[in-house]
Amino acid sequence: MPFKLESVLNPYDGVGDFALWLRDFDTVATASKWTAKQKAEYIVLFMKGSAKDVARQAVDDIDEDTEAEAAYSNVVKALGKAFSLKTHEAWKLLTTRTWNMSCDTVDGVLAEFRRYIRVLGVTTSVATEIVLRESLMACFPDDVRRAIE
Repeated sequence: MPFKLESVLNPYDGVGDFALWLRDFDTVATASKWTAKQKAEYIVLFMKGSAKDVARQAVDDIDEDTEAEAAYSNVVKALGKAFSLKTHEAWKLLTTRTWNMSCDTVDGVLAEFRRYIRVLGVTTSVATEIVLRESLMACFPDDVRRAIE
């Protein structure tokens, strides 16, 4: 049985950060060579619960003559507005993150933290580096933190 890329993508149910899920969806869409029309149709199929309701409403709000890329963009904007990470959520995730020894990598956690910092509106490189360093150190296990300090 051939492997289907979309089998690695879980449906989005409105819980968690939509932007992170969308990145995975776009990766699958690119690798699968989906057209803009297919992306606009498939994104609704990959939704569950309240997210599916928002996606369907966004599709219903589009004129039939709208181009596929604009239709996809409209659905993504509606879902992003409803389910993207909020400032207070980004702050909580940044300050309470703990290290998972079984799956975390420094690069992965730093990418996650950079995303939270963008949501928080930190724009200077010096401030970003300080917040990144302190947040990373805080999430490390105690023995790792002591070895670094």
